[in-house]
This record gives sequence, structure tokens and C-alpha cells, in this order.
Amino acid sequence: MRRGDRGHAVKQLQRSLNKTGALLLVDGDFGPGTAAAVQDARMSLGIPGLAEETDPRFEAHLEALPELFPLLTT
Repeated sequence: MRRGDRGHAVKQLQRSLNKTGALLLVDGDFGPGTAAAVQDARMSLGIPGLAEETDPRFEAHLEALPELFPLLTT
């Protein structure tokens, strides 16, 4: 994915970035906030790459992170 992309895959990326503490609105828009969160996560996880895009290796690392908070259900 890269900056300017939109849709369900970007929403999943944003959810995964929130596991790093990003606090992104999950809106499906890979804009400047998501790019900044990608850059921060890359630095935190020690995974080199561009802030303007993701790759399968980076996405897999994010997916493997534990949820910060359990899902709230009734």
C-alpha cells in the first residue's frame, strides 16, 4: 500500500498501526497521518523502508503484534 490508497486494506493497516500506539482514525485513507504512523512504526520495529508505503514484511510484523486492548463486546 502507498500514500493515496483508500479502502478496506488501508483500514486494516490503520488498525494494525494503532497496535503500536498510533491512535489513527480508521477511515481507510492512507494520508499524511497514516504515513507518519508508518514511519514511526518502522523506526520502533527496526524495519527499514519508506513512510509513504508499506510492504508485506512490514505488514506481517504489524499483524503479529498483540492488541493493546481487548475487543469490547456484549
